[in-house]
Amino acid sequence: IKTMRYIVQLLICLLLIGCVDDPTVLKTELSADAKQIVPYTLNEVVKWKDQKGEVYTGKVTLIKTNRYVLSSPNEVFDNEEIETNIDFGTFRFVVKQRSTDDINEINYSVEYVVNDKIIHVFDLYEMPINAFRDFIYKDVNYYNSVVLRSSGYYNSYPILLVFSKHAGIVYVQFGEDHWFRQI
Repeated sequence: IKTMRYIVQLLICLLLIGCVDDPTVLKTELSADAKQIVPYTLNEVVKWKDQKGEVYTGKVTLIKTNRYVLSSPNEVFDNEEIETNIDFGTFRFVVKQRSTDDINEINYSVEYVVNDKIIHVFDLYEMPINAFRDFIYKDVNYYNSVVLRSSGYYNSYPILLVFSKHAGIVYVQFGEDHWFRQI
């Protein structure tokens, strides 16, 4: 009886495994317009100032194109991604632009990394390529920019980043009294 039960279980497993279809692969590429939204060049020097007036000098150390693959049992998403690293010595930012299944949209993700540990991730998903706008925040004009948010707040203050289509990261806010601004 144990052998028969084992054989029946084995047959059921084989039938179930045999019924599973191969996952659908959804491969996407960044549009030509999306690729134009990489405002950095390799070895470019970037200068920022913090709330205390201290100046930080960073350098673009990497710009590369990757494939970003996510999978589920039924689908595999294979997206084109452009990664840019801006290294300030004690910290760095990793900017990632990723294609979506809509050629007119893009995913943005910016990681704030200290000692090789990701501290904050700022993101904006399925953003229309033409979503860049002019706006005023804290009495400063931002042109052709979008706001990316990090999950969480610091003392009820939003953690956010302003990304300009032509200048890259122009403002990062970690709290009411902790921020960086491009100079």
